[in-house]
Amino acid sequence: VMKIQKDIAKIIVDEMPELKPFLDFNGAMYVKVVRAIYGLIESGALWNQHLTDTLIKLGHQQLKTDGCIFKKENSKTGKRTFIGVYVDDLLICCEDENDRIHLIKELEKIYGAMKTNNDYHLIYRGLEIKQSKDLTYTTVSQIEYTKELIKESGITGTARTPCTSTFLSDNSKN
Repeated sequence: VMKIQKDIAKIIVDEMPELKPFLDFNGAMYVKVVRAIYGLIESGALWNQHLTDTLIKLGHQQLKTDGCIFKKENSKTGKRTFIGVYVDDLLICCEDENDRIHLIKELEKIYGAMKTNNDYHLIYRGLEIKQSKDLTYTTVSQIEYTKELIKESGITGTARTPCTSTFLSDNSKN
């Protein structure tokens, strides 16, 4: 049951006068919500639970160390799929392109058409992800995000690093 405040209840009653008898003595209205509505406090949690249940039904395991990451190993090929979830965005990383295509088709059966990006260069939540065309390596950086933070912070100068010049070299003993 959800309480609709007086000012919003008035708008509803103005549009649908037949609902006036359902106003309480303060002008508020109580309604039973039968499904999640965008913007309600509970909606995000309900969506996340639905997506989690869906991914688990599709054979993915939710990591115990990070509930936003799911993994699956293809039982025939041994190839792995990892999914990172951020609200309603999915970052899908697969060792086998066929597994990615199959996963998207299964998700589209449930959620409808999905916007996908199949490029080798992607900016996602401040991360810049680049994959080599031969798929032998992937780089992840935050160069643009870092530049944005520096600009917003008003940092204009430089400072010496507290590390020695050999800190990251192979010859370093530390």
